[in-house]
Amino acid sequence: MHIFFHLKTSNDLELYEIVPPSKDKLHEICDLKQPVMFKFYSKDIYDIFNVDKLNKEYGSFDVNLREINDNEEGLYFKLPYKVANELFEKEEDKKYYLENNYDFFKETQLLNYFKSIDELLRPIMVSDCNYDIIKGTSGATTPLRYTLDNRLFFYSCESDITVRLIPPNYGKYLYMEDDYVNFEFRSKINPWNVDSHYKMDFDKCKYFDVNVTMGQILFVPSYWLYSIKLKKSSNVLVFSYRTYMSTVSILPQLGMSVLQKYNLKVNENEVKTDINLSLDKKIDLSGNNTEDGTDDSLSKVD
Repeated sequence: MHIFFHLKTSNDLELYEIVPPSKDKLHEICDLKQPVMFKFYSKDIYDIFNVDKLNKEYGSFDVNLREINDNEEGLYFKLPYKVANELFEKEEDKKYYLENNYDFFKETQLLNYFKSIDELLRPIMVSDCNYDIIKGTSGATTPLRYTLDNRLFFYSCESDITVRLIPPNYGKYLYMEDDYVNFEFRSKINPWNVDSHYKMDFDKCKYFDVNVTMGQILFVPSYWLYSIKLKKSSNVLVFSYRTYMSTVSILPQLGMSVLQKYNLKVNENEVKTDINLSLDKKIDLSGNNTEDGTDDSLSKVD
């Protein structure tokens, strides 16, 4: 029964805008499986997580940067936070954004500052918490994808963002890819600039856009597809949570992820072994050298 609840979805094209809620009320509404938006202004969050402050005090720490439309297994490359922001200022191709930066928060000990907002957003019986920050070039968009997490919140702490939301029942038209190595479930379609090859199918989908302004939080339910469009000064904090029962409900996907990562590791080791064998063979054929440096091709004189 509990597992079925976590697999259940809602497909209404409706956003619930509510007044700042209590914790119980918020999670009661989130359990309706519809997008929810509300205001939550925290001076502490803004003072700590504004770009100028992060640049000044934590600019030397590495963050993960991603190039749009690059969906290879190695999705990210590392740059210091300050260098990434300089790139965002100069880059005009709308290509880059940063995400998947939980390690950045750990290394800088910034996780401690999430408590003021985490107390409200964290569901009961939580088993896993993840925090992230999204920022990028002006006009950059994230992939169209969905999450398996029980709770996913986006908090715009500077400027604003636009989030395009598509209900789960339209996923069959969106050419979905299950990337178990990176545990990402994304569409091949860019919903902001649809390729002619996908246009007919995408036109079957209904969607709506949500403008999330500074000091607002957007909840995106599991299995709802979303893509974020950033502005030049957009700065977004991400809070995602799994409960024990929601984790049980996605055990098949978690198992596939473990297998895919194991297979990838085995394949990498096989490639390394083949390279080493090839190098050893080349050395043997070219020089026939023994360990003491003598040439084995010469007959030994008694």
